[in-house]
Amino acid sequence: MAGMPIPVGRLAAFTVLSIALHAITLGAYVPGSAGSGADIAAAPVLHAILAPRDSGNAPAAQHDSTSPAQAGAQSATALDHQQARGGAGPDMPLPDKWYTASELDVRAQPLTPEKLDYPAELGPLGPAATVRVTLFIDERGFVRKTQLVDGAPVAAFDRAALEAFRDVRFSPAVKNGVPVKSQKLLELDFRPDLAIR
Repeated sequence: MAGMPIPVGRLAAFTVLSIALHAITLGAYVPGSAGSGADIAAAPVLHAILAPRDSGNAPAAQHDSTSPAQAGAQSATALDHQQARGGAGPDMPLPDKWYTASELDVRAQPLTPEKLDYPAELGPLGPAATVRVTLFIDERGFVRKTQLVDGAPVAAFDRAALEAFRDVRFSPAVKNGVPVKSQKLLELDFRPDLAIR
């Protein structure tokens, strides 16, 4: 048998058939081929939230007669409650949430001194004013944004309040042992007698 020649016609037929089947199979998955682009564009986006496993103390899963629609509604409700607690998991903070002081374990504290200057254009006998601003401090301690909450009647005070914390570095706020983004509400007093000293 080892010395018998393989018919060239059969070999050529199998080669052509193999190439045709491979071309058909690959054509279904090549981007831009008929049918594949529309199917990919119409596919729904999958969102998943990872949570730690239970420690093994949980009871074994029980089978129930919940329909798939009811199960989906229950899991959506559980996700809403989980997000309302302030985390993607039981102990993890949300990545894009700016936490308020009451939600934090440790608040952000300035590492470099702030310089609150009385506006020079108002002179040494200008009016006093109080301005409230919110600082948005990222998880590395940098001020990413300042927002005016209650401004003063004179715009120079608002500008000075917003500029005072532009370059101040903070120790980041902490929640559940993890540095997080936070917001810090400040009330700044401008008095001309403080500017003279």
